[in-house]
Amino acid sequence: RQTKVDAIYVLGGSQTNLEHKYKTASELYHRGICKRIWILSRPGITEYSVSLGRNLTNNEWSILKLKEFGVPSECIEPIKIKEGFFGTFSEAKGISSLIEKRGYKSLLLISSPKHLYRAEISFGNFLKDQHTSIYVQESGGRALLRDLLVEFIKLKVYQYLLVR
Repeated sequence: RQTKVDAIYVLGGSQTNLEHKYKTASELYHRGICKRIWILSRPGITEYSVSLGRNLTNNEWSILKLKEFGVPSECIEPIKIKEGFFGTFSEAKGISSLIEKRGYKSLLLISSPKHLYRAEISFGNFLKDQHTSIYVQESGGRALLRDLLVEFIKLKVYQYLLVR
């Protein structure tokens, strides 16, 4: 991908999945695709930091990981999203609102391979009338057959109940 975008948004996930996504986001950052990386602001704590003498918050961990991949902290913005029962749908709604407020015209989504299509249709649902270009980029990672089946069911729920 060589198209420059206004923002990269890294969809939420497990710590292992996020590490893959942050690596992908940092590679795109270093290639000059975008200088603004949005991450999902998540409450709670994660692993222990010896240097701080306490557990890191999820946001601190995320920023630290991106910094380890060479992204300056001023280019990273945690975004608070109003939580809903359907996580990806809530992320799409919140980020789309932010895109509109800031007048951005392009967005690159980074998601796990199994989740890419559901992310794309969710964001497309909210951004279709805003004339915003949406690009998607998969991160690394593997999925078990069970995970793929769950994702397929979620995709069908989104397609038939949420996205019109």
